[in-house]
Amino acid sequence: MKVAVVQLGREVFHEPDGMDFNTVSMTIGKGAGKLRALRISEIVGLLDNLGAVLLKSEVRDLEGMMFLARWLRTSNLERILSLSFRDTGVLSGFSREGGKYIRAQPRGNVSHWIAGNVPTLGFFSLFQSLLVGNSNVLRVPMESVDAASKILGIMKDTPSGDLMDSFSVVTFPSSDVSSNEHLSMIADARVVWGGKEAVESITGLPRKPHCEDVVFGPKYSFSVIDSRALESENLDRILRRLVNDILIFDQSACSSPHVLFFERTMAPEDLLERLAREFRNAVKKKPKTSVDTSTASKIITKRAEYALDTERDVRASRANDWTILFDEKFQLEEPVQSRTLFVKPVASVLDVADLITSRIQTLGCAVHDEDKLFRLAEEATRRGVARCVPFGRMHFYETPWDGIMILSRLVRWCSLSVGK
Repeated sequence: MKVAVVQLGREVFHEPDGMDFNTVSMTIGKGAGKLRALRISEIVGLLDNLGAVLLKSEVRDLEGMMFLARWLRTSNLERILSLSFRDTGVLSGFSREGGKYIRAQPRGNVSHWIAGNVPTLGFFSLFQSLLVGNSNVLRVPMESVDAASKILGIMKDTPSGDLMDSFSVVTFPSSDVSSNEHLSMIADARVVWGGKEAVESITGLPRKPHCEDVVFGPKYSFSVIDSRALESENLDRILRRLVNDILIFDQSACSSPHVLFFERTMAPEDLLERLAREFRNAVKKKPKTSVDTSTASKIITKRAEYALDTERDVRASRANDWTILFDEKFQLEEPVQSRTLFVKPVASVLDVADLITSRIQTLGCAVHDEDKLFRLAEEATRRGVARCVPFGRMHFYETPWDGIMILSRLVRWCSLSVGK
């Protein structure tokens, strides 16, 4: 069957070109043989070089690109490898472990389904899969084709272009059942990024009996700030970092904060005004380019709802650039997105643990009481939170992500016992 191919080898098609899926599979399979002949340090070096080039390229302003380029640094990739494998020698040969030898072999072919909310998202899982020697097919949504093509167009002219022989980027409608099934059936591992419906539809596809699934499903994130941080002379900088986390991806990412809980040691009016000032300054540098009709309607409705309630408060730009909504209801709010922040007081940031379920991915923390921070992190992660990070780092892709050490899931663990 035919599939729209964005890239195969060093060929990048800005207008997706129809190609037989079996040809794609065969081509990247051969390329993976060359990939596995490289030392891990060589692959790391190629990716580090790519990151340096991307930082200076015309795509550096693409949403999430700065994160991706810096994530590709040698020091970070080596840190990921050491976190995932106690002895990275298992990736290049059998390594002694007790009374036997252990080897981490590539899974084979990895099929990736990428969500459309963050254009650079798929490259994080792709590059990690390349590190451990797999061939790969990325299915990107049509709205991400242009961004992917630009990145790949730069990659092909760098030394890292040699890695392109072992992967392909394709696109087809999510409703194309036949293409989804084919992509699933060629996979020895499936990596799925997306919302509930997308995840359920893909994981329900026919697959090989021993195919490994790595799923990054729908998540929710929020933030907290304690009294010591509120009393800090650096409060404006702390709030500036939170606003930056909100502006990046316009809160469409799973790691975007939607609610800020603050300890009731500062008058709400003062905190709202300081937040509003940071929003006003931030949007001058990063203006909102567009907002869909549905989201705009939600924003207008929420603003009116809060403005008409004497027990609530609202701060907002004249247009739909940003919105701050205050009330005292101790609950998480359904995301409005598009730079909309709910602000709520609590007696202690430790109280938010009662709201946490496995739905929560990232907890942004401006908690300057270290004892309180560790108590909160212990309880929050026990209940389901995957990451507790400072403001300004909520979107930093790191290992583990969503509680998953992805590299160890993209290899097969093999053993050798020697005896007579």
